[in-house]
Amino acid sequence: MELIVATNLCDVCGIERAHVGTISAILASDLEEIGEVTRAMKVDGGGPGIGSVEDENYVMEMDRGTPGGRVGAVDESGLVLKPLSKFAVGDVIGYKEGGKYYYGSVVGVGEGVEEGE
Repeated sequence: MELIVATNLCDVCGIERAHVGTISAILASDLEEIGEVTRAMKVDGGGPGIGSVEDENYVMEMDRGTPGGRVGAVDESGLVLKPLSKFAVGDVIGYKEGGKYYYGSVVGVGEGVEEGE
């Protein structure tokens, strides 16, 4: 249920779908635990230290899924080659360039569409 709400929230508010997982986890948390959950996910931005903009992991989490950004170790371990998958415009994908993986975004589907963002 949280995944559906998070996806619709992203669409309605213009938030990138890359943040659906983070929003879903926050929605599934008890109100008293939200601070702990966001700190553990490194998305609270609560000043210097862990979860702040000075924290490299925080910055990486906030860039997660952004087209052109490097794929982190956690996401890289879950990458799977699925050449026959059906994609929709806006879906987050991974691609390999120069031996490294990057995030991309589907910009078109159908015949004759070969470029990604």
